[in-house]
Amino acid sequence: MALIGAALLFPVWLVRYPPLLDYPNHLARGFVLAHLNDPAFHFRGFYRAEWGPYPYLGMDLALVTLQRVLPAEVAGKVFLSLCVLAVPMAAWWFMRQANPGHDALALWGLLLAYNTFFLEGFVNFQLGLAFSFVTVGLWLRYLEHPTKKRKSDGYRYWRSRRQPILST
Repeated sequence: MALIGAALLFPVWLVRYPPLLDYPNHLARGFVLAHLNDPAFHFRGFYRAEWGPYPYLGMDLALVTLQRVLPAEVAGKVFLSLCVLAVPMAAWWFMRQANPGHDALALWGLLLAYNTFFLEGFVNFQLGLAFSFVTVGLWLRYLEHPTKKRKSDGYRYWRSRRQPILST
């Protein structure tokens, strides 16, 4: 497992700037946000931070946080490493829940580690994909181990939705 992880991370750490389409822009935005109030840089006169539900909020927050302890380039590569490893690990988790005993099927998730969206710079999409695998896996686990209360609640809900249809 460690060997596969190292092989996945090798392309990210091999080059100074990974060849992702938007990566330099993300890195620059993260640097400006991390040093917005730094008097050594005069970014405050040119930029302001507007935090909201934007597509790259996750990356911005991660880069600003990581730059407290790491240089900007290293912080960017740590974030990219998380993105590359998240999808195969989440696919493995999903396959363990969806098809127990067939963990080898999760190896197909390795093909998603460097998908077109990631290479075009949509790194938050990569994390969203991983989040989706984990969420569906958790849902399957939830359905696999129902308690008596969950069973009765589910039956009552199903019955309440079914009743009007049958009575018409």
